[in-house]
Amino acid sequence: FLEKPIYSPNYCGTYEYDYVEDYGDEMCNTSNTVEFSKIFNPVFFSIVVALSVFGNTLVIIILIKYENLKSITNAFIFNLAISDLLFTTGLPFWIHYHRNGAWTLGEAACKLVNFVFYVGFYSSVIFCTL
Repeated sequence: FLEKPIYSPNYCGTYEYDYVEDYGDEMCNTSNTVEFSKIFNPVFFSIVVALSVFGNTLVIIILIKYENLKSITNAFIFNLAISDLLFTTGLPFWIHYHRNGAWTLGEAACKLVNFVFYVGFYSSVIFCTL
């Protein structure tokens, strides 16, 4: 299966290893991975979007209706829920991207979606570390 390396002594008395780099059909074929990700990623992102919208909206409603937002803990949870919703707004566009295999919505939409996505992502990180 694997070819044995060719040993050749060098000037230090140690050996240099010369390996045959012809792997031919052993190269990684990514076509199955790409086809799998075209199906798996949209399904996974759809589940994340549904759970995120439901959960974060529920948190926001409960905090506004039943809790005091003057508490620091509640304010952080509220801000984190808003950040997570911002993060989630970019995922439907990524679902579209993974289904089509290319971005078809134009450069302006690409920049806007990435901006909103990263603002949500980094604001979540900031609120988690405060």
